[in-house]
Amino acid sequence: MARVGSFGQEDVNAVADQFAAEGVEPTILKVRERIGGGSTTTINKYLKVWREGRPAKKTAPVEIPSELSVMITRIIEQARSAGRAEIEGDHARMQGEFETISEAAEKMEIEMAELIAKNTALAAERDQKEGRIAELEKAKKEQVERLESEKARIEKDLAAERSEKERIRTELSVALLKSERLEGDTRDLLEGRKALEEKVNALRGQLSTEEKNLAVALEKLRAIEELKAEREAELDRLRGALERQREQHQKEKESIDAAHAREVARLVADHESIRKEYQEREKRQDEKIKSLEAQKDQKQKEEQGEMRADPFAAATTRQ
Repeated sequence: MARVGSFGQEDVNAVADQFAAEGVEPTILKVRERIGGGSTTTINKYLKVWREGRPAKKTAPVEIPSELSVMITRIIEQARSAGRAEIEGDHARMQGEFETISEAAEKMEIEMAELIAKNTALAAERDQKEGRIAELEKAKKEQVERLESEKARIEKDLAAERSEKERIRTELSVALLKSERLEGDTRDLLEGRKALEEKVNALRGQLSTEEKNLAVALEKLRAIEELKAEREAELDRLRGALERQREQHQKEKESIDAAHAREVARLVADHESIRKEYQEREKRQDEKIKSLEAQKDQKQKEEQGEMRADPFAAATTRQ
């Protein structure tokens, strides 16, 4: 048996000869099944060459008078020529229809290969986008961790600044209380109060600076929160796009599979119908030829019987 994809004319000839020896008409499907696969168009081409190269069947000659033999041979040849022409015409038409179906099947195989390639490309693109999303999720996780760390540090700094601010306010309160108690004292106490007020003013300036620093830190924290929200929105958008693409890919795949199944079923049904019609016509032609040959044999027997009964009268009748 030839390996699929590497068979040639000799392989098809050998398989067809085996079928002929078994008394079975070699068809394209039977030859393809025994070879183990291959293009139906190629097998059909090789079968046509095999049929054209087969010798015509010969029948044993019957010793009958030459005039009768010529007349009977002419009648049979006319009948055979008419039947053979009809059979060959039907065969050529059926062969053309089958070649058309074979070409359609090969075209469908090419389209399926293109669809499979497209499906593979879409799967690769999907894998690439999933990898990109995984990278974005990883980057988001790392950024969130950095932001959380930065947030914790800022909150710690804010707590320290709040503590310092509270301490300054406490000192300011104490200083103001001391200033209020020292208002009625002597000039020395007034000078001490002045010094204390200067210290209070300095502390107020320090407090104002700390409050500004706190406002800057809060603004930075708000910017970080906004950046985090934007990253999460972008990630959600990418996930939605990937999900829509997955759904579209699934719909296209289901549509392609359904169309392929319907087309294959139609081609199989058409081929089976053509095969049955061809077999019926061959059967009718074989029966017609057998009937003519039986008539010929009967005619020969009648003529031979007449010749045995009265050879002289038979010769006169032929003249």
